[in-house]
Order: sequence, then C-alpha cells, then structure tokens
Amino acid sequence: MDADSTAPRAGQLDAIRALCVIGVIVSHMISERLRIGGFEFFELGAYGVYMFFILSGFLITGQLLVTRDKRLAAGDLPWRPLTLFYAKRMLRLFPAYYLALAVAGLLNLRGIRAEMPWHLLQLSDILFAISPWYENTSAAGHYWTLTLEWQFYAVWPILVLCLPPRALPWILAITLGVAVFTWSPIGALPTVLERTNILQSLDSLAIGAALALAQHRGASLDWFVRTAWPAAALCLAGLLLVVVRQQALFDNIEFLVHELMNWTFAAIMLVAARGYRGPVGAMLDNAAIQYVGRISYGIYVYHHFLLYWYVDYAERNGLPELEWNLWLSVRLFVVSTAVAALSWHLIEAPLQRLRRHLAYGRRDRHAEPAVSASGGTGVVVR
Repeated sequence: MDADSTAPRAGQLDAIRALCVIGVIVSHMISERLRIGGFEFFELGAYGVYMFFILSGFLITGQLLVTRDKRLAAGDLPWRPLTLFYAKRMLRLFPAYYLALAVAGLLNLRGIRAEMPWHLLQLSDILFAISPWYENTSAAGHYWTLTLEWQFYAVWPILVLCLPPRALPWILAITLGVAVFTWSPIGALPTVLERTNILQSLDSLAIGAALALAQHRGASLDWFVRTAWPAAALCLAGLLLVVVRQQALFDNIEFLVHELMNWTFAAIMLVAARGYRGPVGAMLDNAAIQYVGRISYGIYVYHHFLLYWYVDYAERNGLPELEWNLWLSVRLFVVSTAVAALSWHLIEAPLQRLRRHLAYGRRDRHAEPAVSASGGTGVVVR
C-alpha cells in the first residue's frame, strides 16, 4: 500500500469505483453453482457496495467540512450552504435515477408500476424490508443502495453544518457502535431488515466520514494504512472458514470479518486518494478504467433495468433463457457502459455545468478539497 502522500489522485478513486461496479455486475450475473457456503463468489457486489459507501462518507464529509469552515469564517447561517449542497446532489444523482425509473415505468418492467411510489420517494430499502421478495424480482432491486445514500444525505450534512465541531466525533462513535451492534449476533436484526437497511450500512459510511474528519483536523493516518495489512489478513482468514465448510463458526464472527473488511477498504481508499505507485498505480491511472469510474453511477443505475428488459423481452418472444455466467456479466457490462456513456454525455454532464453556480463561497473555490467525489452507490459524488 505504498503511495505518494503529497499527490491527491481523484482519478485513482474513479478507478476504484470502476472495479466496484464491475464486481456488482459479476455478482448479479453469476450462477448459483458458484456459491460457496453463504456466499456467491464471495459477494463481490456487496463488497463493491460497501466500498462505495466508504467513499461517499469520506468524500462528502470532506466537502462538508470545508463548507462548514467557510460558513463559520463568513458568519453565515447554515441554511444557504445546506440548500446549495442538496441542489448539487440532486443535479448529480437525480437525472439518471429518475430517467431509468421513467423508462422502466413506461415499459412496466416486471410490473414495476405497482412499486413505483416507493422508488420515486427514495424509499426502496423500506419496500424491500416490508416485502423482501421485491429485491430479487424487481427491475429496481438494486435501488436500495441509492436510497440508503439519500437517507444518509438527509441527516449528515445538517449535523456537520449545524452542530459544534466537537460533537461530530461523538456522533460518529455512537453511529459506528450502533451499526456494529446490528451486525453482531447479540444485536442481530430480523431477517427482513438485514443488509438492505441504513443501520447495517452506517458503519461503512461512518468509517469514511471519520477518516475525512481526522484528515481535516490534520491527523496523520499513516498508522491506519499500516494496520490494514493485519486487518486484511484476519478478514481473509475469516472468509476461509466458509471455504472449509465451517459456516457455523463463521456466522459467530461475521460481524468482525465485516468490520475488518471495512477497515481494509478504507485504507485502500486513503492510499488511492494520495496516489498508488508501481504496478497498482499504473493500473489505477489507466484512462479507460478511470473513465468507467467516472460514469460508474450510470452503469450501476442502468444495468439492472437493462438485464430485466431483456429477460422480459425473451419471455414474451419465446427466446432461450439467459445462462447466468461470466460471459453474461461481460455482455451486460459492455451494454450498460454504452448506455451510461450516452446518459453521461447527453444528459448528466451538461447538467453538471450548472453546479458551478451552486458553489458556496465561489470566490474561495481554490480552497475546495483536491480530491472530489462522484455520486451515489452507484455512488459517486462528483
């Protein structure tokens, strides 16, 4: 995890997003035959989602802390920067989100009109908790991650911009503690609330936010990066229990493995923000991979709808059923990337240009963080 600590690399974070969205697509397309214990190919999609959450917590919090400093220096009330923040988030995340829903609604993909109010109101995760079968049958079955992010945005910016700075570490500590408790055996949630709810994603978001807060206060995080090696080793050791068919033992320590994974992913993100060198740096600096990362939000949003459009089309026209394998992942990735690229260049990017009018303290734009974000779990906050 060697890095140049003086050279922030937003592009390398884009490359990590690309790897995450590829993992999501592979995870959605693989066959049940590849299941190992309780994991499908070690849940690459879930891991990608948690990395997205860590990135969002880190990058959004960094932006909010800079905005808070500007607000305090100017003696402004928090309402204007909050309004500008939400306007920018909507410009980044809403176009692809609602465009995909609109098309899916027009086509009534898999009867999505019946569940449409939940998705329109950013409550997909609540729907999937009340009616768990929807996540596996809905064309918008991946939207729970996006609505979780909006629930995070609904509260966290207000806390950062309105509360005294000394309150934030305590809030993050309590948030992390609650999230870890819900993952643990003694605090286990009902099955219908597992995973696709805000409580079991708050740990990933809080870890990213805590690192942003520590970095903003000038703390050296080299120690955190160094500890990622033993954390990663312990995490892998825990996962190996599944491979050797020790599922019961793994179930008792799964929450620890999950938090070690968060720790490892957060360290990877920190190093990428500074800039990897060597072969890893060369891969993450690849222009094509970074481009995929820049449009990864659209890839994430569109891929599930594209898949189920074809499934419905094949069923109506008597075509052979899809064979769920790696080749399907490749084809879906290519088509999703093409659609996301069109969406980005024709719709999303032009709207992004409006965001320059929404910057708080525009005369001080040179004070913005060197590393920007890219939006949603898709999750990329640019």
